Amino acid sequence: MTRIALAAYTPHRPQDALGHLTAWWTDRNPARRTPPGRPPVSHVEVVIDGMCHSSSLRDGGVRRKLIDLDRPHWRVIPITWRSPDAALKVFARHNGEPYAWGDLIAQHVLRLPIDFRGPTCSELCALMLGIPRAERIDPAWLTDYCESRRTTP
Repeated sequence: MTRIALAAYTPHRPQDALGHLTAWWTDRNPARRTPPGRPPVSHVEVVIDGMCHSSSLRDGGVRRKLIDLDRPHWRVIPITWRSPDAALKVFARHNGEPYAWGDLIAQHVLRLPIDFRGPTCSELCALMLGIPRAERIDPAWLTDYCESRRTTP
């Protein structure tokens, strides 16, 4: 049986400056704050059969790659409501698109409703998981949402 999960990354190295900044900035959103005891999240991946799917600033955009998720800075959350086939169809439509620098700045920094070409990591992952209004979603919100779906019947 094919497994699907969300992997959430917590920045942990000094050279993860952009990751630390992303986690800090998205946590400043007055609509949500990091729950006590939960580490900040700066990046997310959809994991299907061990392969990670996301849009990555470091890799230049939408891509699929093998990542060692068996480390303390990764949290893997099983997804039960979305089929891997449906998620992969969404990925195929976006594969190779550039990383959404414009969206990162416009939507997550300036909070403007502007949508540029290419997705951010959280936008692509939310789309793959069937979540509407994906352009407004940041990595921490998506992680919290998946955790809440995990604990509700």
